[in-house]
Amino acid sequence: MIFGKIAQKADAVDPKDYSNFDHNVYGTLFDISGNAASAVQFFVTDSTKHILRGSLYFFVRPNQDSLAPAVAFFREDIVHLMESVRWKDITLKK
Repeated sequence: MIFGKIAQKADAVDPKDYSNFDHNVYGTLFDISGNAASAVQFFVTDSTKHILRGSLYFFVRPNQDSLAPAVAFFREDIVHLMESVRWKDITLKK
């Protein structure tokens, strides 16, 4: 799920699986260490109709040490988002 130059620049990628069987939500959170452009990426899906994918980027040159507090802050929000996802089927009226 981690593509291109981010995977090449990363020192390590630590995937953490997520499952919520009650709401049919499954996914993975990727913690990316090193001076890669994105420190956190994720996706959640129901494995048939829906998928939500996201990445955390900052509009600055990557510096893992300087960005660590901000990454930790936003990572908590990303985990909360993953845990809050509920799929809703919408029927479009003509």
